[in-house]
Amino acid sequence: MSHPAQMFVALYPKLHNDDVMNGAGFRPAALAWDWQAGLPDEWRSMVVAPLGFRRFRDYEAAAQRLLGLDENEQPCYSHYQYRLSEVRSDDDEDFYEETLYAETGISWLLRDGRWLNLRHIGPQGSGRGFFSFSEEMPR
Repeated sequence: MSHPAQMFVALYPKLHNDDVMNGAGFRPAALAWDWQAGLPDEWRSMVVAPLGFRRFRDYEAAAQRLLGLDENEQPCYSHYQYRLSEVRSDDDEDFYEETLYAETGISWLLRDGRWLNLRHIGPQGSGRGFFSFSEEMPR
């Protein structure tokens, strides 16, 4: 296991690892995940493209993280989703699940070593996200 993978497992011990790779190495990125979704056109040529992915899912919460890895198995893409929901009923007969909080974060490694981050808070499709830069991959 590579050093970044060991660090990730130490930071997220409750997550289940569901690798999106084949036995010969990386699964082609185009088949595994739309990693360019949300990436502005003007930044597409400046990011490191992932060659494979590792997915981690939390057993106890509606949360998952997907890491994109480059040719050296170093993270170059990160996508996480978290949703907090509650079961509700209007008449105590029909129950439904309502989302109380939702967050999605996407990060791309730029060729200059910085990370371009997109964070979106709220249910999918509502509101707008915001971009920021960081020196390290968001955890």
